[in-house]
Amino acid sequence: MTERTVLAKGAYKIIEVYDSDTGIYTQHLFKNGREINQNVQGWSMNEAEGLRHIAEYESLSM
Repeated sequence: MTERTVLAKGAYKIIEVYDSDTGIYTQHLFKNGREINQNVQGWSMNEAEGLRHIAEYESLSM
């Protein structure tokens, strides 16, 4: 498994974990150090997708 930070913006941070055995990427969204969402997909997330993911979360949590 490989882990990398996709994006760190203000209170938010997205960590991506890649499982080479399954070929699956899992993104973990944190706010103020606490995991608040998890997304599983078959491709790596870039910074623009990370910003969209945060914006979607913020709009749903209001």
